[in-house]
Formats: sequence, structure tokens, C-alpha cells
Amino acid sequence: NKEVCILIDAKIGFMPIDVEMIEYLKSLNIKFSIIITKIDKANQSQKYKVKNQAMSLGNDVEIFLVSATKKIGLNDLIEFYNL
Repeated sequence: NKEVCILIDAKIGFMPIDVEMIEYLKSLNIKFSIIITKIDKANQSQKYKVKNQAMSLGNDVEIFLVSATKKIGLNDLIEFYNL
């Protein structure tokens, strides 16, 4: 089974093109997950906003908050995708 991973910068949040892509994937019934990157660089309000945007996509979407620099959330990704 294939799955699309959509990377979202925590400081920027969802852009219109991201929302378009998500709508497109949903219309084709393609499973996807959201990986919110650079979580260590975002302030509290940016984190809150991007998390709420991601959670509004539904309960069937996996959401990961990660920072490659600070090694935050990487184990969750590794475990979920059996890497």
C-alpha cells in the first residue's frame, strides 16, 4: 500500500497549494499523512495554528510533528512506517 506524505513547514502553515493537494488526494481516495516540519523553530502560536489546521482534516489522517535538527518526533515516524 502506498501513502503520500505531505510536508508542512510549522512556521508557514498550510498554503493554498497544500490544501488543493489534500483535496485532490481525498478525491482519489489516496491515503496521506501530514508531517509538520521544523517544529523546533515555530513559536507557540504558529504550532497551535498549524496543529489545528492539520487536525481539521479528519481523524483518519496521521499527523507527525518533527524536527530533524533537534531529533523531535523522528521515532514516531520510524515506528509508524516501519523504517
